[in-house]
Amino acid sequence: MKRLLALIIITASLWAGYWVVGSRAVAQAYIAYFAAQDDRGWSANYTDLEVTGFPNRFDVMLSDVFIADTQSGLGWEAPFFQTLSLSYKLQHIIAAFPNEHFLFTPQTEYRIRNEKLQASLVVNLRQNGAVRRSNLHGTGVTIDRDTAPFAQFDEVFVAIHDIEAAPQSYKINLRALGLNTPDFPNTTGNNHVQGDIEIDLDRPLDKAALSEARPKMTRVSLKKISGTLGATEFLLAGDVTVDPSGIPEGALQLRLVNWRTALDRMLEQIFGATMAAETRTQIVAAAGMFFADGETLDLPIDLRGGNVYLGPLNIGAAPNLHLP
Repeated sequence: MKRLLALIIITASLWAGYWVVGSRAVAQAYIAYFAAQDDRGWSANYTDLEVTGFPNRFDVMLSDVFIADTQSGLGWEAPFFQTLSLSYKLQHIIAAFPNEHFLFTPQTEYRIRNEKLQASLVVNLRQNGAVRRSNLHGTGVTIDRDTAPFAQFDEVFVAIHDIEAAPQSYKINLRALGLNTPDFPNTTGNNHVQGDIEIDLDRPLDKAALSEARPKMTRVSLKKISGTLGATEFLLAGDVTVDPSGIPEGALQLRLVNWRTALDRMLEQIFGATMAAETRTQIVAAAGMFFADGETLDLPIDLRGGNVYLGPLNIGAAPNLHLP
């Protein structure tokens, strides 16, 4: 009996020692990450860092988090950010977001509110933390842009996982239910978007992707993006390659059912003030003349030479697909 008790005490002491050493290593990893962002010219800080979860977890709580790329103007701010991992399964991390946080771009501030928003990340520790799979799941999500309503979701889910046969390629699945925007109000209660996408990058998603240059897309394959927005149903598919400067080239096919209002609003959302209302009206009229069959519109979209074409009509510059 004494030997068993001694064994229990020794084992518990060893495990407690492992947890203490491990928790300090986890804390140091976060401290080093934030310090590295400052060294590379970013602004990254927090007011407090706490590691709890003894004996089986490493739960990290960061308070008053702010991180921004001072060159591009992209940033994120939150009153806290929490990660959770099992002390014997460090390759799997769960993240919990606060009910309110902020995303910044050079032109816009987005206020994000959510009933629940969590993420999960599984990495390969033997391959410099390369992402194996990750997902983001939220419910009751509301986004305001510069204090004005921008979008609401009953539920949003995004998942990414690697393609084992192609180490720099990834599959992305997305689902947004109960989507409500000023342009596409969810009057029918059926607004939704879902999609399956594959992307190729010029480097893997791993630790270096966070601390060094961001990976750049070299190919995007829209297997299927579909959904319903108000009375309009849509389906988008196609493949594009992306050049080193981020400009896509390739062919897409867009189908719209009950299409007239939706096409005008999509053009406005994509091109904004760079496309006049009169130009949008002309494009809608031309699309109806050449590509519509009643209330169904099948649009061939070509991206070439840095521009977007609907058939022979140049409707504007192609979007840049590289993060700033």
